[in-house]
Amino acid sequence: MELTIYKKVELHEPKFIIGLDGWANAGKISTNVVIYLINKLKAEKFAEIKSDLFYILSLNRPQVSITEGLVKEFSFPKNYLYFAKDKKTLKDFIFLLGHEPDIRWAEYADNVFHIAKLYNVKRIITVGGFADYILHTAEPPVSAVVNTKNMKAHMQEFSVEFIDYHGSASLHSFFHLRKDIEIVTLWGSVPVYLTQSPKSYYSVLKVLLAVSEMNIDIEDMKEAAEKVDEKIEEIIAQNPHLKELVENLKELQNERKPSRQEIENLIKEIEEFFKKQKGEGYEGNNPLL
Repeated sequence: MELTIYKKVELHEPKFIIGLDGWANAGKISTNVVIYLINKLKAEKFAEIKSDLFYILSLNRPQVSITEGLVKEFSFPKNYLYFAKDKKTLKDFIFLLGHEPDIRWAEYADNVFHIAKLYNVKRIITVGGFADYILHTAEPPVSAVVNTKNMKAHMQEFSVEFIDYHGSASLHSFFHLRKDIEIVTLWGSVPVYLTQSPKSYYSVLKVLLAVSEMNIDIEDMKEAAEKVDEKIEEIIAQNPHLKELVENLKELQNERKPSRQEIENLIKEIEEFFKKQKGEGYEGNNPLL
């Protein structure tokens, strides 16, 4: 095992929540949702999955800090484990915040499931994010993938869509090959033209809290989402062409169900506008770019 435990902790059937940077982290949904929960619950670091075996360093390069010609810090990709107790519900939680491995997925997963067995985890919840052809004004949908029919029946109690997908896989899906523990991945969608989306985080958090039986106040995330929407609307109001594109898409969606191609064409134009705006040095007006 590539696992180092720094601190012995006593936990009672904790829920295990996983956020991973990498391919399945569009809009930073996976990592930012887990970071938010770690901060909210004041979770403590207690273990680490060592990174030596799992990364091709020419793809996931180490980070260096150099000051006046001297190397001050040098760090490899990190995979830290945290624990926390929800004081309201007295429930226990484990969080993994890390990077999706480039290689040796099975060995990495073995470390994850070893932690689960060590602390008698009954349910693992992973969070993923994907770029979607939706407007920032829409309520971002939350999709789910589960590892058993029983878990699917349980998840039908929540406002999730079950995914139909055929294509390249993430580590989240690899976890689901295990059937001896409950596993669900919550997938949040973010508009393709945004690099981050508090509204998407909020949508995922609402479902995650219910599935994990966590009781925390997430109104601050809702307020952040509203502020970001206001900023985006300010940008749209200042640009007639962009305003027309957004209004056309809204009208199309209100009048009838548009084809995916129609949605993609309009949103790609919106995406190109934001890219052009960033390239011209206007990113100060939009904190998401």
